[in-house]
Amino acid sequence: MKNILVIDDEQITRSLIEISLKVAGYNIHVANSANEGLELFKNIEFALVIVDILMPNKTGVDLIPELLEIKKIPIIAISGGRRKAFNSDFILDSARESGATIGLKKPVSPNLLIQSVQKLLA
Repeated sequence: MKNILVIDDEQITRSLIEISLKVAGYNIHVANSANEGLELFKNIEFALVIVDILMPNKTGVDLIPELLEIKKIPIIAISGGRRKAFNSDFILDSARESGATIGLKKPVSPNLLIQSVQKLLA
């Protein structure tokens, strides 16, 4: 069973992703901040990371290069652009520029999420 790390400051998003991917047969670890996710990433062998872009203290755009410096693996960036001042397309483009493999808008449908994970891990 492949390990997937989910890093998101929103509990509901973490839970929805965790449930969806567990049903699909993956072993899920969750972190509620970039720093917590980075520590888990250093200590557990992951096949893929799903990271929120807009988080307090350290953004996903800042975190992605740190993760890839440790190990080159697929990264799915997610963002809902919660604030009207932010454009989620622009934010996801920034995430891809920082090294994310793909970007998905929140709320992510479980089917799209599972298909994306399967494609990246194939």
